[in-house]
Amino acid sequence: MFFLAGLALLAAGAVAGASNAATEGDWVHWLALHLLFLGGVSQLVLGAGQFFVCAHLATDPPLRRLLAAQFGVWNTGTILGAVGVPTNVPALVEAGGGLITLGLILFAVALRRMHRRSTAAGTVAAAVV
Repeated sequence: MFFLAGLALLAAGAVAGASNAATEGDWVHWLALHLLFLGGVSQLVLGAGQFFVCAHLATDPPLRRLLAAQFGVWNTGTILGAVGVPTNVPALVEAGGGLITLGLILFAVALRRMHRRSTAAGTVAAAVV
């Protein structure tokens, strides 16, 4: 789910970037970067990071509910920011930032839970997590 949404937001960022080249609007440039990095790249990192940590620690993946919550708050926060900045609605931007922060907290919770359940918890590499 993270992979497909990340690719979709990368594509949306590319469309916004092409639109910026045609219109030269200041906020469109910002929107392209926002969608590319916060929406696309960081979401790919969230999904891949958990996948590789799970494989490295030889543990079960995070609960589906936890993954769905991360996915939901991350994408909602990204969209709220993408709408709030160009429309100049600070409440949307603040809510989006809060949801992104919550997404990072949920990501940390997932990593911590995987570390606790790990069969390799005593290894040096596992201590980094």
